[in-house]
Amino acid sequence: MSGISMTTRERIIAAIKHEAVDRIPISPRINPQNYGYGTASVHAMVNCGRQYHYDPPIPCGYPADLTIFKRVMAEAAYTQDVNTVISIKDEGDTLRVTCVFETPAGKLQQVKVRPKVGQTKYGTSPNPHIAEFLIKDGKDLEKMRYLLPSEQTFSLGDYFELEKMYWNNAVVMPSICGPFSHTGGNFCDMCTLMIAYYEDRGFFDEYMKIFSEFSLAQLRWCLERGIKHFFLVWFYESLSSGWSPQIYREVFAPELRKQVDLIHAADGIACFYDDGKLLEALPYITETGVDCIETCTPAPMGDFDIAEAKSLYGSQVAFKGGIDIVNVIWQGTPELIDQTVYEYMKTGSAGSGFLIGTCDTIRPETPKQNTDAFFIAANKYAKEFACLTK
Repeated sequence: MSGISMTTRERIIAAIKHEAVDRIPISPRINPQNYGYGTASVHAMVNCGRQYHYDPPIPCGYPADLTIFKRVMAEAAYTQDVNTVISIKDEGDTLRVTCVFETPAGKLQQVKVRPKVGQTKYGTSPNPHIAEFLIKDGKDLEKMRYLLPSEQTFSLGDYFELEKMYWNNAVVMPSICGPFSHTGGNFCDMCTLMIAYYEDRGFFDEYMKIFSEFSLAQLRWCLERGIKHFFLVWFYESLSSGWSPQIYREVFAPELRKQVDLIHAADGIACFYDDGKLLEALPYITETGVDCIETCTPAPMGDFDIAEAKSLYGSQVAFKGGIDIVNVIWQGTPELIDQTVYEYMKTGSAGSGFLIGTCDTIRPETPKQNTDAFFIAANKYAKEFACLTK
């Protein structure tokens, strides 16, 4: 590839397809705000990518409005024949928010405790605590169906404009969830679902079926509009969430394969996301035919080993991510960052199918000199190790 310059789009797709590249794609997950951009928009990501010479990964949102899964204060106006009753109780530092959805099949109730403005003990977001989940058992399933956004409400906003605008500067991909990620895992307590797998399998299977079909409906909607490349979000289904490798093989892998098969039938690319433990699930994930796996979180936060993964599965799938955002980039030194990036790229780049990145979004607390050090190192070694791609 000497003397040939590729666009970001060409470089990312070539690497995922195990083709030769002019340099290793540099695709960390970052907050553009860390570099003076006041937004996390696609525009900010592309501009930041140009400034720091990297290939920004850009998942661009979900076809369905997932607000109702994330916030108890969500409007339910888009659901059919549903009335929403919200009550708020002041509990000192927090507010207890009770939301009752009155559906034709009966009532559903969810309770969240959220901090008042200025309280930080719930996290940087800050994240509310779910005191009562919406779905308790199988009796709630028929009621729940009234809350799922219908296909008539699906939208990707300005996706097509963004794709046209940044065709050469990014691969803009809609996000498609697994059956639990951002959806089923927020309506029902994950512990309840894990117990139900053993003690109430009928409820578990029906719950899985409803949300798997919800995900596939969004994917088909996108495919019907000519979209080909997708970011598949599966971290609620992760081994790090508590699921066993056996359950992953039996339950989740077949559902993931359905998504991948639809994408490949359209000659598209399926990029799989799980920021937790991967090692024991890798054989099942790889067998589904996904084209790229991220975030490849190393120990101690995860268990990913790039040498082992490349040896066992490197000819079948591309790997993206890999650099520890806490122990290396946030709390490390520029020297440690340089050494880690060098060693990871040297091992990972053989045979292509490799994109250097991070094991999740670089933390906002990270010193700028450390974030800079990552980009400096990645750019320094990206061309050096491109010669190993064949």
